[in-house]
This record gives sequence, C-alpha cells and structure tokens, in this order.
Amino acid sequence: MEKYSMKNYMDISVNDFISKISFDSEDGKIWFDGDRSLLFNANSLYTLKQFLIDEYGLDVAKKIIYRWGYEIGIEDAVRALKLRADDLLSAFVAGPQLAKIRGMVNVDIETLDFNPHQNKFKGIFKWNDSYEAYAQIKNRSYAPYCCCWWLTGYSSGYTSKFLNTPYHYIETHCVAKGDECCRIESHEGQDSHYGLKSEYFIETIKPLFLNSYFDAIGKSKTFARVCQLLLKAAESDITVLLQGSTGVGKEAFARGIHQNSARKDKEFIAINCACLPEQLIEAELFGSNKGAFTGATENRMGKFERADGGTIFLDEIIELSPKAQASLLRVLQTGEFERVGDTKTRKTNVRVVVACNESLKKAVEEGRFRSDLYYRLATYPVLIPSLKERREDINLLVEYYIHFFEKQYDKTFNGFSDRVYAFFNSYDWPGNIRELRNILERSVLLSNDTALDLEDLMLEEQIIQDFLSQNKQKFNEIQGIVTKSDLNQLIEHLMQSSEQVDMEYVEATILQTALNKYRGNVSKAARYLNMTRSALEYRLKKHEVI
Repeated sequence: MEKYSMKNYMDISVNDFISKISFDSEDGKIWFDGDRSLLFNANSLYTLKQFLIDEYGLDVAKKIIYRWGYEIGIEDAVRALKLRADDLLSAFVAGPQLAKIRGMVNVDIETLDFNPHQNKFKGIFKWNDSYEAYAQIKNRSYAPYCCCWWLTGYSSGYTSKFLNTPYHYIETHCVAKGDECCRIESHEGQDSHYGLKSEYFIETIKPLFLNSYFDAIGKSKTFARVCQLLLKAAESDITVLLQGSTGVGKEAFARGIHQNSARKDKEFIAINCACLPEQLIEAELFGSNKGAFTGATENRMGKFERADGGTIFLDEIIELSPKAQASLLRVLQTGEFERVGDTKTRKTNVRVVVACNESLKKAVEEGRFRSDLYYRLATYPVLIPSLKERREDINLLVEYYIHFFEKQYDKTFNGFSDRVYAFFNSYDWPGNIRELRNILERSVLLSNDTALDLEDLMLEEQIIQDFLSQNKQKFNEIQGIVTKSDLNQLIEHLMQSSEQVDMEYVEATILQTALNKYRGNVSKAARYLNMTRSALEYRLKKHEVI
C-alpha cells in the first residue's frame, strides 16, 4: 500500500484550483470552476447550527449539518478528479487543499495509506483553526462534544465519492471541547448515526413542513394521510366535504385546497352558515336586487358571484335552510343561480368546499338535510382527525404556537413544567386545536421568569383536579418526577455520607445531566430544571459545561 507523505502534500500547488475562482462584482456573482458560489461570514453558519439545535435537538441538527457538508464534499471530489485526472494521489489531497481554500480549516496529514487501485484507504488528519470550533468557542465557550460536523461530513462525502466506496470519519478530538487540536480518523462504511440516506429527511424533516400546504401543523400518520388526500383533491375541481369535530382546523384545510389548486390566484371566500340569519342566507350566497326585501336599497352581488373562478368554503353547511339547500344543489349541478328578487339566470364557475362538525348522513336520515344534496357533496369526503387522535402532533403544535405568539406579542416565553406537558398529552381536547391555541396564547401573555405550571394556565379547577387524580401516580412513574420530599431525603443522604460537599461539582453535574437528557437542547433542559433559558446558559458557562 502506497503512503503519501506530508512533504508530498505540501509540494503540490493549489494554483490549478485558485485559477478557477473569479469575482464578477458588476453582476454580483462569484464563480468557482463554472459553479456559482457564495461568500458567507463563518459566524452565520454557526447561527444556523444553533437554530437547528434549539428547534430540533442535537441529533437532528448534527445530521442536517453533516449531510450539507457531505454533499459539498461529493461536489469537490468530482471537481478534483476532473482537474487532476492524471494523478489520483494528487487529486485526493485536493480535498484538504480545497477545505483550506474555502477558509474552512487548515489540514495536516498525520497518516495517509492509500491504494487507489484496490480502494484501500486509511487516513488520520489533524485540523488546525477549524471554523466550526472557532465559532463555537467565540459564541458559547466550550462544548461537551465534538463540534466540527460540517467538516466531518465534507471529508466523508469527499472520500466516499473519490473511492466510490462508502467511508466516514469520526472526530476523535476537538478544540471546542478543550482538546489540543481537532482530529479525524477514517472508517470504512457509512456512519448510521448520521443517517445519510435521503429517506431520513423524507421521514423526519419533510412531515414537519406539510403544514406549508395547509397552514396546519403535524407529523403524525393520520395528519399526513389527510394532507395527501387533500393535495390529490386540489388537483381537480371536485367538491370536497370536510368532516370533523369543532376546532380541528377545517377552514385551514379548505384554504390549503384553494392555495394548491389552479384557482389559487382567484378569490377564496369562507362563510359560516350558522352565523347567517335564515331569511338572509340566500341573499348572502346568491346576491339580491334592489327592493327584494326590507333594507335592500341596491343591487348586491352574492358570495358565489364574488368567488367566480375561485373557491367558496361553506362551513356548518347543515345550517342552510331547505330553500338554500335547493339553490346550492342547482349551482353544484349547473353552475346557475338567480339573485333574490331577480329572474335573470346567472352563471358562476366556482370550486365548492363544505364542512360540518356532525354527521350529514345522520341529518339526512333524520330529515334535516336533503339526500340529493348530501350525495352531491359527499363525492370526496375527508374526515379531519381530532387532536386526541393525533397526540404525536401535540408537542409540535405547542412549540409552533409558542413561537408564533412570542413574535406576535414581542414576549419571551420561559417554558412549561413537566406536569403541563403531561397534561397536554393526556387531555382529550374537546375543543381540539382551537382550545390548545387559546391556552398557549394566554400562556405567552402570562409568562414570567419561571416555567408555568398547571395552576398558571387559567384552566377550570375541575379539569386540573381530574388530571391530577387520574394521572399523578402514572406520571410520577413514567416521567420520573422528584418531589420535594424526595429531594430532602437525597440531600440528607448526601450530607450524612460525605465529610465535605463540593457544591460547584454538584451543580455542574446536575446541569450536565439535564443537558444530556435533552441531547443538548438548552430550552428543554431549562424547562426540566424549572429555570429560564438565560439563567441556565449563565450557569452552563460558569461551570464551563458549554
């Protein structure tokens, strides 16, 4: 196996790559070997990393940053093989050189055993002045883990592409956690910890953003299924019947159907039929002529005329009068209607989405709703699940609305106690998302310097008592609640068994344990410790935990 020495590496010129970099200040473009490139401040990449940690936790953030570097590594390997096709060894060491040219890191080769013909490889590299370690120390002091995720991904992608065989690197030392240098070692095969397959992003990340189609949040299978059904419906003009309990977000889904259809540039008009007086329902829907009834002082367009070319959403459809039901059936069948007080037949081209929070089929059986209209509306029925049927989405909804109301009210929210999260996940939510949203809105307004507990949420006393009586023992067992009595016993045992207590060590250990419990997510660790994020960050820095 050939060995490529440090001297060989240092002797290779990088001019072949530098000559491929050009700046077009007039058009605002930077080019590298024909590819458009960007120039970033290193600190901005750190800011992105920290945002991902706070939003999704340490593991997910690491996977995303690693994968980003991995893809860039693949691109650079292709570039190196093209520009140095005559010498595979010099082409390979272009990887460390390109990382240096990019301003990412200065690489020293400690070990490089490389046989390009047999795809045998072993490499140990020392990193000097890693931009990731630099940014970590500059912004957060030291970390309890190796921080050079992008560079590790870059090196893994570069080597894997170059050898056409999966290889990954492990960072064994990192300046950001107090080591003398940053160092990586190669290993054959993919690192499953980083989840390089794109399926990871489809299954874990993409579901979080299905809400972009429907202004709704969720990652549960039931939520994803509803989204898929409605996206299919949006491709055509089929009439959609949305069914589900009050507060499940039917209007948000109706609006999403419109926004994802060919009619998205036209009007979306939502009407709650329960809010319209019976004698005015037809006038509201189909318009009226001057003098048609008392107060009709001018000709007036109805909702169906205004929505021409767009979408009309009729909520609480069961509240329509028998006459209005007949008129709606005619519009659905022929696209024709008359204004109240007029004999002129008008036409409209409108997509109809309707909703009801009770069974329309049962209403038909009871004689409260026309059967012919029901079967016309039920062409594409979709049941929106209640919140208790998609409990996996509750914590995601909590995080989303807390951020939403923090921004709306310009306030900083300092978290909930574990009891509150247990309540959120066990309560049946008769008011569904609307009820949860209301609680979260007032929670942000009520937020103070400590995490809110159940008694702070302004809930009905009976709801709290029912939860405590039904779930207290189970919650203590599963969630591991430590009561004040437990703490007193623990402290007493500590004092009796030790001649001297190192308070600094005790506090640092508690902080580190909490941070590990939530995989580096400072916000969640702060909630667990019943303190503000800023207070926890101060203590973490004080004890050099981060």
